[in-house]
Amino acid sequence: MLIFRIIHLFTFAACMSLGLLVFLQNQRRGANQFFLLLTGFLSLWLSFLMLGFQANSAEVSAFYVRSTNSAALFIPYIFDCLRLAIVQPSLSFRRVFFHSPTWLAMCIAMAAMCHTPLFLQGMEMPSHTLMDVPVPVYGPGIILYGAYFLTTLIS
Repeated sequence: MLIFRIIHLFTFAACMSLGLLVFLQNQRRGANQFFLLLTGFLSLWLSFLMLGFQANSAEVSAFYVRSTNSAALFIPYIFDCLRLAIVQPSLSFRRVFFHSPTWLAMCIAMAAMCHTPLFLQGMEMPSHTLMDVPVPVYGPGIILYGAYFLTTLIS
């Protein structure tokens, strides 16, 4: 697992550094602000993923799997905000962020659903911990989760 930690730390540092460097080039530009937000969510997703792999108990691992999936829900929305900020640079951060309140509300509702047994029923811990990772046991909510990502790809 040491190699996974090294790769995670390198990737996390590269992602956050890139986001901060772009943001510091022009802090008032909306595209730079959304790029920082995007890299922050990608780093958060990556960190939850790594913490879930390293968990020693099923409960802790389940929390991080749920958090990983919750963070992932916002990435397409923030990417769309970044796209809109690039296309229409005159719009304010607030106006771009709330450009689609229905989509944002769906992200929040789906993130809340990720923290219920409807989404994740439990975790199966590996019998030996050398290179195995916990295996999630998903509930019927995973279908809604998949449908959400399918609709974001289509639109």
